[in-house]
Amino acid sequence: MHIYHIFSAFTYALGRQYSDKKNFNADADFVYRQYRNLPWYFRVVFACLALFLDLALMKGLVPFHRLQLRDRLHKVERLKRLNLGVTNDFLTFFNGLTAFSVYSGPSRETTG
Repeated sequence: MHIYHIFSAFTYALGRQYSDKKNFNADADFVYRQYRNLPWYFRVVFACLALFLDLALMKGLVPFHRLQLRDRLHKVERLKRLNLGVTNDFLTFFNGLTAFSVYSGPSRETTG
């Protein structure tokens, strides 16, 4: 499994609050590129946190990044309500980058 799949799953789940488009691939690519531009010590922290949340937000034996979108949306909403510092920082990182990507550039076109 590549960390990109987890980041993409979070981007799709968070992007739904900004757009009803069906495809967030360009937005997921943008978020991943920004992650890759972080200093190595931040990338390690975000990667570990992403892997932890991928497993912590499992449904049955299915990790977060393989869940259906509706299940991911539900899990993200529950995670927001927990109000845990480090998970809030993680979601804020993804939420900010996702919102920026959705509202700017060619990825903001609605498809479907």
